[in-house]
Amino acid sequence: MLFRPSRVRRVTAFPSFLLGVVIASAQSPATPAPKREVIWNNPPEKPSALVSHHELASQAMQRTVGYTLYLPPGYTDAADRDFPVVYFLHGAGGNENADGPAFAGIVDRLIRADRVPAVICVFPNGGMSGYRDHPESGINVETMLIEDLIPTIDATYRTQARREARVIGGYSMGGGGAIRLALTHPDLFSAAASWAGAVVDFRSGEIPRELSVDKLRDQSPTVRVLMITGYDDEVTHRGHWPFVELLRDAKYPFTLRTLRGVPHNLGRYYELTGEEFALFLLGELK
Repeated sequence: MLFRPSRVRRVTAFPSFLLGVVIASAQSPATPAPKREVIWNNPPEKPSALVSHHELASQAMQRTVGYTLYLPPGYTDAADRDFPVVYFLHGAGGNENADGPAFAGIVDRLIRADRVPAVICVFPNGGMSGYRDHPESGINVETMLIEDLIPTIDATYRTQARREARVIGGYSMGGGGAIRLALTHPDLFSAAASWAGAVVDFRSGEIPRELSVDKLRDQSPTVRVLMITGYDDEVTHRGHWPFVELLRDAKYPFTLRTLRGVPHNLGRYYELTGEEFALFLLGELK
């Protein structure tokens, strides 16, 4: 029996008692990439003081893909120090500039208050891909992230290039992408967090095959997972519940946070749970 949203407020899950949620998807594995034109490299007209724009020559995409980067206070001076990395994935309709200043602003404040360790933040352009590969159209964003971007970041910047020091999060399409990528690549990520994430296809209710009970049940190491969603999120909330049963059956640990009166609005998620989101991802990196 599925859990009803009205009965769920906040659940912290453990291997012996699991409740949770992963959220409705923009696309299922069989859905081709949308035909709307995507600009893959978007240098900003007004550069931010907090983040910088960079370009990736992606073999997987056979094109240049933009990404935005935040370097923590003291990075330049700490020549002998390596840093953890957080990847943040934008939602549908966004690009590499969508979330950098806002999310990096939260992280920067927490670092300066000594509440989280100094970290590097990376904001890639995922287009409208659902952060999946679409070989029929040459849009291979998952491969771009895993085989092009992460190795480039580790080779270019002073990172701690290991799963224990690499985490991923995102909003909407990016939230679903973060959860799915972390659970399918647990050797690369130690934690994942989503705001209104999109994993289950809200049109068909299909769960990606790579997130089956059998594949998650015996996964080792496990990934720390946080999902935050609004009760009034008309885009993704209704897609939570099929995945609740899968995670319970798989006995996979995670944390669920639900918010009353919150629609599909990134600003509200930032306002109510921005620090909580960042602390979950980064707090244990100390």
